[in-house]
Amino acid sequence: MDGSSAHDLPVTSYNYDPKLMAPPEDSDLLIMPKKIQNPVLESQLHQNMHRELKINKKLGINVLNQKSELGRVFRERKREDTKPAEPVKSDFELMLEKRRKAQDEQEKVVQEEEAKPEFLRIRNRLVHETSD
Repeated sequence: MDGSSAHDLPVTSYNYDPKLMAPPEDSDLLIMPKKIQNPVLESQLHQNMHRELKINKKLGINVLNQKSELGRVFRERKREDTKPAEPVKSDFELMLEKRRKAQDEQEKVVQEEEAKPEFLRIRNRLVHETSD
């Protein structure tokens, strides 16, 4: 090699000549690539479904319901734990509630008697006195 530059060497896979790879001066000769259309993404049905899925994800709704059985069981247990449990009533409280109900029924009977006309109350009293 007697003072020759890298440009004088033949183009092989080892050396790169930028002049050979440069685009032509007139860009009108080139065929410009078009964007490939995807019919699935352009369909109105797909866009609506995708929009609905995004909204449901934002709201935290799982529309696909793909949780495992174990996940569903844990979710149910969590719901049961968050529910306020009714306190267990003692025997004394049950007895008081029973007496309160009986007293309410008694008051209801008395109010019904007072709501009846006076002649019916007197008649009922006379019927009960004569039958004794």
